[in-house]
Amino acid sequence: MRRTTPVLLVALLPGCFDGGDEGKLADCAGGYEGVIDGDATGTIDAQLDADGAFSAVVYTVETGVTTSSSGMVAEDGSLTGEEQDVSFAGTFDFDDCTAEGTWASSLGVGTWDLTFID
Repeated sequence: MRRTTPVLLVALLPGCFDGGDEGKLADCAGGYEGVIDGDATGTIDAQLDADGAFSAVVYTVETGVTTSSSGMVAEDGSLTGEEQDVSFAGTFDFDDCTAEGTWASSLGVGTWDLTFID
């Protein structure tokens, strides 16, 4: 007679806290993509590291200009940064590893959002 033992496989989705020592920032660390909207429109490619350091490259459709910006994500999910004439603020959602907020630059003001890609 053959005995089998049931096995339960569990996959952690991005943003699912694994209970490790690293915390929520580490669980959502990785690459992101998104868009800006408002007085200017464009795309964003971003990175978040396990320590909360955030960097983004923004391509603006109206000007054809690519700029970069960096900032920090706090353990409470608040996100702020400023660099190269672009300032941004927002909120990071650790449940699904997404972020949204507002931006301002010499081009005007608007909103942005990001989705986890890897």
